[in-house]
Amino acid sequence: MKTSILIILLIANQAFAQITRETELKTSISDVTVFLSGAQITRHGDIKIEPGQSKIIVKSLSPFLDAKSIQVKGKGAFTILSVNRKFNYLKELELGSKTDSITTLIRQLDGQIAKKKSRLEV
Repeated sequence: MKTSILIILLIANQAFAQITRETELKTSISDVTVFLSGAQITRHGDIKIEPGQSKIIVKSLSPFLDAKSIQVKGKGAFTILSVNRKFNYLKELELGSKTDSITTLIRQLDGQIAKKKSRLEV
């Protein structure tokens, strides 16, 4: 008797539970303003949200982003409940090919500088 009541309560709970959908928002940088101690980056993206609760995820943002400076705006009949910042420590930051080539060039130049400094000391 007790197990049947428990099963009925669990099924009823699942029937009335609201499902939160997760959707990844693809954004592109539309405006950048550089200041002496930071920068302001404006990103835009379009997404269609179904009725109910949804979690919208924006990936590949800077890890140096100030959580207090995040602003989210949208058009339409909806309410933004909260804005959070989370890090995925398990995934390494993906660097672009330009960043990789510049890093390689910096290492090469550092090696050349070290060789020339050692020759001058001798």
